[in-house]
Amino acid sequence: MDDRTQILLSEYAQVRDSERSSRNLLLRINTLAVGVVSGLLIAITQYKVEVLALVGPLIFYFVGFFYSAEALRLLRLVEHARRLERHLRAENRDIPAGLEDAAQPGTGFSFLLRYNGGTLIAPALFYGIFYLLFFYLLAESGYRSALKVGLIAAYLIVGGMLWFHDLWMNRHYLLRRDLTDAP
Repeated sequence: MDDRTQILLSEYAQVRDSERSSRNLLLRINTLAVGVVSGLLIAITQYKVEVLALVGPLIFYFVGFFYSAEALRLLRLVEHARRLERHLRAENRDIPAGLEDAAQPGTGFSFLLRYNGGTLIAPALFYGIFYLLFFYLLAESGYRSALKVGLIAAYLIVGGMLWFHDLWMNRHYLLRRDLTDAP
């Protein structure tokens, strides 16, 4: 093999290692989220620590946003690995079998159902349901209604803007368009 192919294979190995690390981190973030949800729910409902009702949505939003950002990073890694695979296969027909797309995320709606064993739909539902639960706990807290409404509006507006910006910046990876023009 020539030097160029060896460099590409080395980069491919590093990208695949990063992909495995990213998948492991997603599992750890989910475990952290379960701990955060459990701790906040126990503190708010059993121990009546109402101040946590004010910041509960914010804390859980940060955990959920961390998961979303890492999932999008994983999408970028997978796509980079796919590009390297296609390039290596096009240049060198003598590369042994087994290099072809080990991660096939699918496209469109099938992407949401198939990618990494449902890694995107189940956590999205998990984070969405508990985010709404923390809004409910905030709305039912004993604080003044102006404070509760103001916090809920601020959480929704700022959180929505940040999340939408992240999704917009990664739209090429989510929509699976022609990725040769992707940033």
